[in-house]
Amino acid sequence: MLKYLPPELAHNIGKWAMSKGLGGVPHYGANFANLNGHRLSNLVDCPLGLAAGFDKNGDTVDRIWDYGFGWVEVGSVTARGGRGNPKPRMFRVENNGVLNRMGLNGLPVDKVREKIKGFSRASFAINIAKTHSPDIMGDKAIEDILYTYRAIGDRGLYTVLNISCPNTKEGKTFEDPGALRELVGEVDKIRTAIPLYLKISPNLSASEHYEIIRVFQDFKLDGMVACNTMPFDHPSNGRGGLSGPSILERSLMTVRWTRRLLPDATIIGCGGISKGEDVLRYVNEGANLFQAYSGFVRGPNSGRYFVRRLARQYRMAYHAQVSQSV
Repeated sequence: MLKYLPPELAHNIGKWAMSKGLGGVPHYGANFANLNGHRLSNLVDCPLGLAAGFDKNGDTVDRIWDYGFGWVEVGSVTARGGRGNPKPRMFRVENNGVLNRMGLNGLPVDKVREKIKGFSRASFAINIAKTHSPDIMGDKAIEDILYTYRAIGDRGLYTVLNISCPNTKEGKTFEDPGALRELVGEVDKIRTAIPLYLKISPNLSASEHYEIIRVFQDFKLDGMVACNTMPFDHPSNGRGGLSGPSILERSLMTVRWTRRLLPDATIIGCGGISKGEDVLRYVNEGANLFQAYSGFVRGPNSGRYFVRRLARQYRMAYHAQVSQSV
């Protein structure tokens, strides 16, 4: 039924259903994996989380395990929140993809903090971005992110600085090396004990990627999420961030580059995961953990049994790979 509704309406209904536990199975997770000292319940041998963008305000935190996910990355959370871009702003596109230019809609950080402060489960991380406003640039942009970090940077499994959101009016934000170094330097001054990650784009050049790695190393950051949605100008639906199978190869390449340069960092592979074979490819490129979004909501293995099917397919692909190597 949902696939016949407008995409954003279907998204909101699905998120509401998950927040109420509809279609979930209590204690769905069978295995446990470790993330920053926390045990995560998950059916997939290599732990799978729900990527940022699905749950911007922390509505599903208490239910995420019931659907087989180990954790949900809440956000992106911004200082002021906002309504985002005008509708329509989410589109189903070719190759089971999703194009969005939501514009960082969501509650302001103070309200999100109130929602999640009582959660005791180790089942969420926080993704932080700049408030969507063309008036907030330069030093104001840094202070905007610092406000959010002060408010919520002590919560969850880890905090992600989303430096690569492509679905706002301004496009990319802090992937410029100079701007990134200034931002991370200011965050480092008030850094909490919660691990600090960066989320990067799948369309970085080799030199851009290397400069981001240098900032990562200089400030001894903890992890990288690779990757965000990819900037894309669709011929019918306009500009936005593309997710789904079309960005898989770019995301895998970014994970490969990142692992070579950061042999000891935590790397979360994100982008284009719709079947177990995709997870195995991320394993082979060096990712420790994994996140899905479009594959969960769009297919081909979407919906309630997404994680279960992914787990079965992953195990089959893994055993096939082992057999071939022997």
